[in-house]
Amino acid sequence: MLPIVATQNLFAMMKYLFVLFLSLFVFSSATTAQVDSTSVGLVASFPLDGSATELTGHTSKATLTHAEPADDRGGARGKAVSFKFEKNVYGRLNTPINLNPKSYPEITVVFWIKFEQLASRLSVLDMGDKKKYRALYTINDDGNPIWGLGCGKEGEMEGPRITAEWTFVAVVYDQANKAARLVVNNQVYAAKAYCYESRNNVSFGGFSGCFDELKIYNRVLSLQELEKLYGSSIDVDADDYPIYVKEDFKKEKALAQRAELDSLRERVVVADELNIFDSETHKAKIDFLTSGDSLLITEMLDSYAVVRFKGDKLGSVSYDNLFDYTRSVHETGLARQVSMALQDLFDFTKLRSWIIVGLLLVLLVLAFRFFYQIDNFFMRMKKDKLSVASGGKADNSVVENKPSVLERVFPLSKFRKWPLYIGAIIATLVLGTLLWDKHEAEWFLNKGIGLLPGHYDAIVHWVLYGGMWLVLLMVITLFLESFTIAGPLGGSLRVVYLLLVNFIMLVVTFYLFILVLIILAVMFGLFLLSSMGSGTKYRCTRCGRIFYGDHCPNCG
Repeated sequence: MLPIVATQNLFAMMKYLFVLFLSLFVFSSATTAQVDSTSVGLVASFPLDGSATELTGHTSKATLTHAEPADDRGGARGKAVSFKFEKNVYGRLNTPINLNPKSYPEITVVFWIKFEQLASRLSVLDMGDKKKYRALYTINDDGNPIWGLGCGKEGEMEGPRITAEWTFVAVVYDQANKAARLVVNNQVYAAKAYCYESRNNVSFGGFSGCFDELKIYNRVLSLQELEKLYGSSIDVDADDYPIYVKEDFKKEKALAQRAELDSLRERVVVADELNIFDSETHKAKIDFLTSGDSLLITEMLDSYAVVRFKGDKLGSVSYDNLFDYTRSVHETGLARQVSMALQDLFDFTKLRSWIIVGLLLVLLVLAFRFFYQIDNFFMRMKKDKLSVASGGKADNSVVENKPSVLERVFPLSKFRKWPLYIGAIIATLVLGTLLWDKHEAEWFLNKGIGLLPGHYDAIVHWVLYGGMWLVLLMVITLFLESFTIAGPLGGSLRVVYLLLVNFIMLVVTFYLFILVLIILAVMFGLFLLSSMGSGTKYRCTRCGRIFYGDHCPNCG
């Protein structure tokens, strides 16, 4: 028995050692993966050891002009490049890399730099206009050169003063979240940024000095990753580095709709007509379905679904059309019909919508014209509060109770028609902010609404937040006034009536807004045409002078 026990113990020990070795291996692999994270998303890496060689293989067409090998920050000869000012031109590293926001919504550019001559208005990362595009440059601050970062619509960010020593620089852009970060040595600078599209290549240089270890990433590096590249901690204003990721609500909505379609694949058409395209390319229209026809989703691809209809026919329909113009066989069609009716109502490209809005405008005018008569009708539904006096049986006198605080306030003696303007305020607020900053307004309306402000970093957020509270207070006041002056029954009817009128006001204001924009666009177009006509050059046949307009200013 002893040999057997010994064998079992030996087997158990080997099993334990194996598990321990496996755990150490997994831990070591995870640690290694964490250490090598600075290679993830690396678009280009230029060691700049005296040449323009790129290590990742993504580009082989980078060139150096007016540059020569130089010592790096560790003193190693030929391990950096030095840009020179020759023939009135600064040296540069020219690359075919497109760093525009459409190509790379997120980027991180890291390098080491040492200026030989300190001056303002020098380019370092160049894609064109400094402020409009993604760019890093120097600017003048009371006679001292400081770092400047182009932030597009948001202007520019000012960084620290530039020195003549080797400096670690990291440039970070996040277009989706309208953010930019500039890291200079151990300090973080933060700003909002939304850059425009520029030329399809980027160059580095435009100054006299040394440049080394350029890396370009297609993502936002963490502060820990930047610290690894820097070789030291980045601890000054480090709390400003994290970028608040605003949820992609459009993507979330599309995913939710797609999940619903996936779970309810048997569909019924609720639109007048639903186009069916070929199932291979989704480009050629092959058929159409009408209201009440059925289809079955057989396969869900990236941008469209393959459907079976009219027996065994196969075709394709986009996910948006499937969600908007079909319903599940297990659903009632009422909710989807109401949704489609509202979509049609706000579709200003249809003549039918304008006719409906014209009728709604007539109803709105009548609501304003007969506001007092309708309001008095609701107020007559309230019963007077009467009580019997505290006398004997022969005393049948009746006294009226004293009015409450709300009864003293409502109805308002001035501006009695205020409840009719809530819809106009909502429409003006939404449409105005969408024209002002569509991206931020859409984020607020879908994800940013809350009783307490959160992550509001744009003026449009605070305008919408203040407007939201204004509308909320007006609606609460509407309820209080209605039940105070008209009682429970009359107040309820008054609230329903006024909410309906305000919905009409919202729709009418929306179309009036669109109408004003159309008129302004037409006027602007006519102005351009007239300017083009009046901008034609003429030569006077009498004096030979070239002039604009109809008459020569010299001889008439």
